[in-house]
Amino acid sequence: MEILFATDAKGRVIKSAERVALLQEMRDHLERCGEVPFAVPAVHVMLVTSTGRLRLVQRGDKPENPFRWDKTVGGHVNSTDPSLPRSVFDLNARREMAEEVGIDQVILAEDAIQYQRLLHAQQLDFNQQALIRLIDHDPWQASLRYDRQGKTWLKRGNIAVYAGVYDGPLRFVDGEAQASRDIAATELWEALRTTPWHYTDDMRVLLERYYFLLQSGLSPS
Repeated sequence: MEILFATDAKGRVIKSAERVALLQEMRDHLERCGEVPFAVPAVHVMLVTSTGRLRLVQRGDKPENPFRWDKTVGGHVNSTDPSLPRSVFDLNARREMAEEVGIDQVILAEDAIQYQRLLHAQQLDFNQQALIRLIDHDPWQASLRYDRQGKTWLKRGNIAVYAGVYDGPLRFVDGEAQASRDIAATELWEALRTTPWHYTDDMRVLLERYYFLLQSGLSPS
């Protein structure tokens, strides 16, 4: 049984419950009241290649956003610590990268300065190692979800967003995803405009908020 925290707009834990029941409560409240009463802590990781291409994955047949193209890694945060320190999000980002796409060697920079120093030190093998950093933390992020019947609903997440560079293979370990492809930020921007139904709303949010960083601020090229 997977237990998740629910947090308020400031990121403070207000309760915990079993994952499926908690997400259903979110949907039920949305239908009754037109708003989502809490957020669920999660991590999002967007990787780029060393030449600056975004690394997307195609989700499997999941209850949320089945078969849509998405960020490289995402997942709910599991923790027994209701204070939800940054270390909890860091730990979950590492775990999700290993479990979802098979990246076991993750170097997590403390800040943008350390990230740039490591990026240009030429000491890392990006075919084996991923270098990432925390780029944002939004405790009240909203995005649309699509179910298997094509219905949409609004989900709120307490989201820690990580981004970084990795050139190695993406290995689908736990069945969360089924395919991958690399795409330029300019191409993805156009695809989101013309064929948005192929992509998750999370992908739209990531590109709109961090376009210039994802386009040119993460890779050594």
